[in-house]
Amino acid sequence: ISVEREEPTVATLRMDRQGRGRFDGGRRVSPGHSVHFRMTSSQGARRLAIRIGQETMTRISVLRGEKKVGQRDITPESSWQEAAFDLGTEEDSLDFEIRNEGPGEFIDYHAWLLR
Repeated sequence: ISVEREEPTVATLRMDRQGRGRFDGGRRVSPGHSVHFRMTSSQGARRLAIRIGQETMTRISVLRGEKKVGQRDITPESSWQEAAFDLGTEEDSLDFEIRNEGPGEFIDYHAWLLR
């Protein structure tokens, strides 16, 4: 994972959908900045899922290489949220960018590929 500039990290405990406490660590991404990462899947990926624990309203865009695969408006909630994006491919190795469009800070906690 790489970020465009050094961002503070956070550790958060939030409730999951079953009401159990779940701990995760993430990176704060300021408006106008991005997180870049590469993921691989031995079975071909169809969707990217992102764990979100948002504190402020913001909008994120997800890019696979240079292609935008989705955009979401994210609102604050007290529990973990998940956003999934269709990738339109079954490639084994994928480069991603999560771009914070603003206006608020985005906290990138966890991402995984789904088949």
